[in-house]
Amino acid sequence: MRRMRLTESDLNNIVTKSVRRYLNEADSYGWYVDDNDPETAYDFAIENGGWSPESLNADIVGCMSKEEKAKCLAFLFRMNDFRAWKDREMYDNETDY
Repeated sequence: MRRMRLTESDLNNIVTKSVRRYLNEADSYGWYVDDNDPETAYDFAIENGGWSPESLNADIVGCMSKEEKAKCLAFLFRMNDFRAWKDREMYDNETDY
C-alpha cells in the first residue's frame, strides 16, 4: 500500500471539492441544478424538455414561495423604477387610518 502525504491546503481542496455539490447546487430528491449556472439548465429545459419559455416561466413562478415572489418582484420593481407600485403603496398607506 502506497502512502501519500497531504498538506493542509491539499486537505482543504479535497473537502471543498467533495462538499461543493451540496453547497452550490439546488437539490430536489436527487435532481441537481448548479446554483452558479441556472441559465444553462433553463435553456436546456426549453431546448430539450418540451417547455416553451412561457410555460417554463409559469412553472418556475408556481414553485416559488410567497416570500421568494415578493423578493423577486421588489427587486424587479426597483431595477425598473416601477413608480406605479410606489404610488399605490403611498395611496394605500394614506387611506389606512
